[in-house]
Amino acid sequence: ALSSPVALNFTLKPVSEEPSVSTSNVTLREYTSSSSDGSYTSDHGVDLSNISVSLSDTSGLDNVTVTLSAVDGNGAAISGFVLEGTPSVGSGSINASGLTLTVSGNPVGADLVADLTTLLDEITLRPPEDFSGDATITASVTAQESNAEPSTAVTSAYTASVTAVAEAAVVTASTELAADALLEDADIELDLSATVQDSSETIASVRISGLTDIGGLGLVGSLVDGSGNSVGVSDGAGTTTLTLAQFEGDVYFRPPADYNGSVSLSVVAVSQEASSGSTALSSPVALNFTLKPVSEEPSVSTSNVTLREYTSSSSDGS
Repeated sequence: ALSSPVALNFTLKPVSEEPSVSTSNVTLREYTSSSSDGSYTSDHGVDLSNISVSLSDTSGLDNVTVTLSAVDGNGAAISGFVLEGTPSVGSGSINASGLTLTVSGNPVGADLVADLTTLLDEITLRPPEDFSGDATITASVTAQESNAEPSTAVTSAYTASVTAVAEAAVVTASTELAADALLEDADIELDLSATVQDSSETIASVRISGLTDIGGLGLVGSLVDGSGNSVGVSDGAGTTTLTLAQFEGDVYFRPPADYNGSVSLSVVAVSQEASSGSTALSSPVALNFTLKPVSEEPSVSTSNVTLREYTSSSSDGS
């Protein structure tokens, strides 16, 4: 005999599947002020297309979240990385300083994963200002189905190598003497300084131009040291390049002989990153002054002469 059937009814709750995550290393440029006006390098970020996320079960998928974190070679957290860009997909959003990207809502399922791929392609990771070197970036990814708890986070780490970029130095230039002491035919000491914006950089050289058309007359001036010896390397077109040692010593402008009038020079410093060899030019700084004329001492020579006595030649005084 058969018993009466007994119903066995129950409900299976959804479980969010752990995503598969893979990453690859990236290279980007230092985010740094590139000139004295504070403008910044335009290619300092890198997109996140090196992060790949997939799910075998996308039914009922409600959201996927990617969170990034950065540490240095010693495992210490690096602050200042940010996300840049505007999501083009309606399901996407970012928290720039929190380094979080999320796709959620409609569409759901496989289309949501496709939206995440688009989001990773168009959002860039920007390093902290003036940071260079290697950072380990960890991507932590969770997925959540509707009416389910988020999955356990799955992580994948990669290296972001940030290449050092030289920043434009700040240059000042003037003459050591007061205006009324700038005289024709005198060597004029120049007061020059150049300051790097990043402690990892040095001044590689300084270029002074305008030396071959003094006063607009095609006259040629030169640069000398305190002993009157020529310094720097001329390009033959009016620009002389000084080494750091020459620049840090005494530099004088020697005007063309017998010239008085206006002098217009331009000074540019070249800064350099030690690690990458990257260089940057400062904004040119004008160095204008006027040489006052100096009355020249004449040269005088004499020779002996013979003449006759001036005397009365007759009794009448003629």
